[in-house]
Amino acid sequence: AGDPRPLPYIPVLNPLELAQIAFALALLGWFRRAEVDGDALVDAKPRAQALALIAFALLTSITLRGAHYFGGVPWSPEMFSSALAQALLSVVWCLAGLAAMLVGARRGSRAIWIGGATLVGIVIAKLILIDRSHLSDLSAILGVLAVGGLLLVVGWFAPNPPRQAEEAAE
Repeated sequence: AGDPRPLPYIPVLNPLELAQIAFALALLGWFRRAEVDGDALVDAKPRAQALALIAFALLTSITLRGAHYFGGVPWSPEMFSSALAQALLSVVWCLAGLAAMLVGARRGSRAIWIGGATLVGIVIAKLILIDRSHLSDLSAILGVLAVGGLLLVVGWFAPNPPRQAEEAAE
């Protein structure tokens, strides 16, 4: 649960999450340094995918800790059956997917855009398979509405970058 006592719990600004963010940033710095020096152990694509997975895991843990401390959801395996925790995960993951799609559209990077679209697709599958069972709970209903609103925004602000931009970059 990452209890910050005697400090109050503040999302992202507590000792555990600051250490996790510092680790992710140190790993990013190490990957970039290895790329500059030409000492890369692996290609750039697997490194980017590893960093994306680490960021996803960090975002998920921050969200679940927030549900635990602010929503009173117990830190146990039963957390995954909580309507509040599931709704928060759906909204946060959808926001992360939307952000990746926006970055991909702005940079003309089809790979980043597809990564964001994949995350949005996972959220839609999660809504159908998991969140549907919680629709009698207000937090789940609000989560579904928020994700639906975000999906409307995706199509307008983050259109699919053309294939030519990606091929020209390679």
